[in-house]
Amino acid sequence: MKKHQFILLTLCSLLGIAFFSFFGLTSLDNEELLRFGPPPTAEFKRDLKSLTQQVQGKLVFERTYKDRSRARDIYTMQLGDNKPQLIAKDGRRPKWSPDGRRVLFLRSNDVVVVDSDGQNEMRVATSGHADCAAWFPSGEEIAFTDLEEVDAVHLGTGEVRKLLPENDPFREIDISHDGRFLLGCLKRGGGFTIRRFDLATHEVEVLGKGCSPSFSPDSKHITNLRHRHVELFIRDTLSGEQVRTVTAPADYRFDNQVWSNHPDYMTSVIEGPINEIFIHQVWDDTKTQVTAMGDCDHPDLFVK
Repeated sequence: MKKHQFILLTLCSLLGIAFFSFFGLTSLDNEELLRFGPPPTAEFKRDLKSLTQQVQGKLVFERTYKDRSRARDIYTMQLGDNKPQLIAKDGRRPKWSPDGRRVLFLRSNDVVVVDSDGQNEMRVATSGHADCAAWFPSGEEIAFTDLEEVDAVHLGTGEVRKLLPENDPFREIDISHDGRFLLGCLKRGGGFTIRRFDLATHEVEVLGKGCSPSFSPDSKHITNLRHRHVELFIRDTLSGEQVRTVTAPADYRFDNQVWSNHPDYMTSVIEGPINEIFIHQVWDDTKTQVTAMGDCDHPDLFVK
C-alpha cells in the first residue's frame, strides 16, 4: 500500500469516528463501535480477499488507543471479516496457545489465560514486573518475565519455577518448538540485543542487535528487527547468519513482528498515525494490510 493510500484510509477512519461521535454513538460498547469501523478501500478489500484465498486464520491483538487514559483491550478476528471480537478488557501482549484454543496476555503484572471466545478467564501467575510471556510448545507451561529474570508457571499445578537467573532486563521472549531454547530481547545501556539461551545449560549466544525476536515454527530461524524499523532480518537460529530480509511497506516503519504457527506467515504493526496490522509472506516478502480500524498492536496469527 502506498503512503498516500494509507493516509486516505486513515482520514476515512477519523471521519468515521467523528460521524459516530456527532450523532451520539460514542456510548456504544467498544466492540460494537469497532464493528462499524471506517469504510475499507477497494484496494484493501481486493488485497485481503486475495490473501484469504491463500490462507485461513485468526488474529489476536491488543488495542492501544491514543487516549492513554483508556486501558488496552484484547480482541480476536477472523482473517477477512474486519469484525473484531472483544475477549478481555485491560490486557496487553496477547499470544495464541499452540493449539489456537486459548490466549495468554498480561494484565498489569498478572499472567492471564482465557479461551479464544473470551470464556474461562484465569490468572495463572503474578510477577513483580511482567513485560512479556510465551507459551511452551506443550501448552502446559507459560514462561514470563520478572524484569531481569524469567520464570515458568505450570497451568495444571500452578507451580512456578525459575527458568533463567538475573540478567539484563528482558523486553520480549519466545520459546523454541522443542522447549530447548529461549529467545530474548534484552536491554543493555541505550540499546537492545537478541540472545539465545539454552534452558538446560544456561549458555548464552548473542545473535544480533535489535528487537522483535521470534522463532519460526520449526525453530530453525529467528526474526531480528533492525534499529531503523524498515528491515527485519531472518537469521539461522544456531549460527546467527542472516538468510533473508523482510521489508516494511514502502515509506513506513514496522514493529512487533511475530512468526505465526505457519512457516510462510508472520504479523507486524505499521507505525503511523493509526497503527494497522499487516501479514507478511516471509519467503517472497509480500505484505498485506489486514485491519482497518487503527490503534492495533502486538498481533499474533494462528493459521488453521
